[in-house]
Amino acid sequence: MEKVKPLSVLVTGGTRGIGRAISLKMAEEGYDIIAVYRNKDLKIKELSSKINGMGRTCTLYKTDLTNESERLKLIDELRNSNVQLKALVNNAGLGRSETLDSVDIESWDKVIRLNETVPLLMARDLHNLIKDGGSIINIGSLRGVIPSTDLLSYQASKASLIQITRALAKTLAPKIRVNSIVCGWIRTDMTKGLHTDDNMMKLIESWTPMERWGEPEDVSEMASFLISNKASFITGQGFVLDGGVSLLKNI
Repeated sequence: MEKVKPLSVLVTGGTRGIGRAISLKMAEEGYDIIAVYRNKDLKIKELSSKINGMGRTCTLYKTDLTNESERLKLIDELRNSNVQLKALVNNAGLGRSETLDSVDIESWDKVIRLNETVPLLMARDLHNLIKDGGSIINIGSLRGVIPSTDLLSYQASKASLIQITRALAKTLAPKIRVNSIVCGWIRTDMTKGLHTDDNMMKLIESWTPMERWGEPEDVSEMASFLISNKASFITGQGFVLDGGVSLLKNI
């Protein structure tokens, strides 16, 4: 009798921060992992070893998803591998600090392309590889809901991602569910400049009703739930994961 091949979960930005936590969590849940990354990191081998130690495979693709030829090469390789996905997690992202006077078209295009365009293209090109009842998860940000004056391209991309999530959910139902996780302050490399500054760390904790920063594992637990059959009637939603920060009037 032929052995049934396990389903896979593909995570972009899957080797660091939130993406790494999701890769590990979904391996724990019994899925093989396909982790896409751009910048090589010493922790990549450690991640692969951990996943292999759980009896699951970890396939790594070094790909700049904003480079269309590299992205299409990845898509071709995935299609040729006959992989069957349980979920696609669009986690890779880029943030830049910029005000109205400092924003420039080159940096704007880079942020919009990775945070907004790439998730849409990945969903377009991979939805046929996702099993019936599978999921797409887009990792968003509270800044897509609550504006600031110094993250113009980032918040524009994350606001758009919320609407893209809703449109994809409507398009791909009932076969595939599509949801987003709208993150508050999560302790990752992207936010390192804030959570390694004692004053900023304490300030953000004081703004947060739960009195702490979020951890990548908080996001991975939510992703695990949304991918599971327990969430089989949930689609097109944005789940705010911020420790209550959005309850405040000004942040």
